[in-house]
Amino acid sequence: MATKPPTLASHSRLVNSMAALLRNTIIKETMDFNEIAMHFDKMVRKHDGTRVLNQARRMYFEYLQAHRKQQLHKLYIS
Repeated sequence: MATKPPTLASHSRLVNSMAALLRNTIIKETMDFNEIAMHFDKMVRKHDGTRVLNQARRMYFEYLQAHRKQQLHKLYIS
């Protein structure tokens, strides 16, 4: 099965997600766009993509569970 080529939108979402996860490092070091891109490039070369993807999936699933729990709580309190 062939995969779709990455689009600008998919790259933007990836960079935004990574920036959100690493905001403390970015803020502490006052990085500009090029420095952030180089930092991510270095990180990509160091990490196992499958492991990172699995961790991201787990974190997203936990986020969804917390959001649903919060919505149910609001529903029952209202």
